[in-house]
Parts: sequence; structure tokens; C-alpha cells
Amino acid sequence: MIAVKIKRSKALSGIILLMLACIVYCFVQNNWIEVDYVKIRLNNLPSELIGVKIAHVSDVHLQRQAQENLRCLSRRMNCAFNF
Repeated sequence: MIAVKIKRSKALSGIILLMLACIVYCFVQNNWIEVDYVKIRLNNLPSELIGVKIAHVSDVHLQRQAQENLRCLSRRMNCAFNF
């Protein structure tokens, strides 16, 4: 009987620790802002599209922090598009 209680207690502790780790990861990951530069060469690109730059923004979460993250991303994109 004691062994069963210890196993349950360890399992519950493990589940709680895993949940806590997931919550912390979600908050930390939300502040990772990545800017990748990719040059694409297309043979049949119309001349009016030569030099066009495209930005793709995804995974903006947590409304409290999203506004500041978008401001930071906007600043970084403006710098990136001025090269």
C-alpha cells in the first residue's frame, strides 16, 4: 500500500513539474523574436517585382506582451528592410 502511494506521489509530482515546465517555456518562447533573411531567385519574375521585400510574421501570442513584441519586431523589420 505504501509503495502505491509513493508511486502516485511521484507520478503527480512529475505531472506537475511537466506542466510547470510547459507554462514557463510558453512565456519564455513568446519573447523569442527571430528575423531570417532569405534570397529567392526566380527566372520568370516580372520586372515590377524585382527588389520587392516580403515580411512574414507568425505566432504572436499572449495579448499582454504581443503589443510590445510587435513593436520590437517592427523596429527590427524596418532595419532589415533598409539594407
